[in-house]
Amino acid sequence: MTSRLLFSLSTILTFAGLPLYAQAAPNAAPPAAAASGSPPARLDPTRIAPYRQSLRLLKVQGGTEEQMGTLEDRVFLGEDNGKPAIIRVQEVTGPTGSMLDSAVADPATLMPRRHSSHSEHRILRLEFSPPRVTGSFWEQGDPPFTIDDKVGDGVFDSNMLDVLISALPLAPGYTGRLTVYLYEAGGPVPVEVSVNGSEALGDQDTWAAAVTLNKRTAQYYVGKTEHRVVQVISTPAPGIEIRLVR
Repeated sequence: MTSRLLFSLSTILTFAGLPLYAQAAPNAAPPAAAASGSPPARLDPTRIAPYRQSLRLLKVQGGTEEQMGTLEDRVFLGEDNGKPAIIRVQEVTGPTGSMLDSAVADPATLMPRRHSSHSEHRILRLEFSPPRVTGSFWEQGDPPFTIDDKVGDGVFDSNMLDVLISALPLAPGYTGRLTVYLYEAGGPVPVEVSVNGSEALGDQDTWAAAVTLNKRTAQYYVGKTEHRVVQVISTPAPGIEIRLVR
């Protein structure tokens, strides 16, 4: 396992099918438009309530489960430079160490303000000031460099992906699309969300939704009353599943 498994959930989903070794920093990509006819997503931030949960990252192959890491995920309301903010903090731990990710957004709109990601092997800092995303990136073995990407309106932070999905008015047959900034994928990328059923996970009733990020799809399970993602399953290769579970 390498440090790529210590990225945020959205990055794990995006790169689930790629070799797990360090890659060169990507070139910036122009804002991406979703190819399908799904309508633009309409977020309802009032659905989001503070929470704290612990998840396990599992690899399932041939009927055997292998634990690859753990995730401590916390969402809370606070202040950012004197302004109300919604903040998400994720701590991912695996055999190579830990990574601490934090994202700050406007609680009324969920539009991003800043994003930071820290581990022993890499540091990423982003500031969102449309029409630009600026910041810096450092990876072990390479000198740090600055980030200055032009983005369109309505681009969210990929580190808030679970919160964004939970803020959607999920229901039978629901479809929607939005765009998130994912540095590891080169900049803004489209996200498609499509509800394909319901499922009970323990004592919790959830919406099951196919979430396609950067042309890779995973199944997300979102609590119908708690409005938070409680499980994610992706299939990077035939016979292999990557699961985030309680």
